[in-house]
Amino acid sequence: EMSDNPLLSDAALPLYDQIKPEHVVPAMRSLLAHLHSEIDALEASVTPTWAGLVQPLERIADRLSRVWGAVGHLKGVQDSEALRAAVEEVQPENVKLR
Repeated sequence: EMSDNPLLSDAALPLYDQIKPEHVVPAMRSLLAHLHSEIDALEASVTPTWAGLVQPLERIADRLSRVWGAVGHLKGVQDSEALRAAVEEVQPENVKLR
């Protein structure tokens, strides 16, 4: 269940001690699907103002950066074959959103 995935937690700081390689693919796919739907909704009813366009885009980018940044940090300090495989699996999907 996604609500149990520590990568998707709303905690103030990433829950590094709880994140495991098996969390990466489901969390990223869930997050990317959600962010794609937010972008679609924004495109359908965009208001060309700071609050109507820029702020929503910043929220989307911040959410993605927070989750992907935690993954990248773990890969840098606690690399493993399983983590590399998970990152490689979702990297193309992540790049498509950016």
